[in-house]
Amino acid sequence: MLSAPGPRVAAALSLLLVSSVVFNEPIAGQGVSQFALASGATVPTGAFHSGPLGGFNVGWQGMALVGLKLPASRVGLRMDVTYGANGANNQFKTI
Repeated sequence: MLSAPGPRVAAALSLLLVSSVVFNEPIAGQGVSQFALASGATVPTGAFHSGPLGGFNVGWQGMALVGLKLPASRVGLRMDVTYGANGANNQFKTI
């Protein structure tokens, strides 16, 4: 059975919902194309971290996106590419 989210999770989701409703108009000067790069850490949890056969260590993740939109249209095309890697921990390497 699932339990209710904690107060911090509920507050974060509420902020996300309000932000998406209030700030949904394009920013002045926003062009018809977008490009972005992002990176971060991946943190294994549960059986992915330490299952019966071993697990994985903290890894990394990279992301790139390209978005295109016609100037007179509200519809556009966006492509996201994500790649991540987690190395095996010592217990997993011995199997």
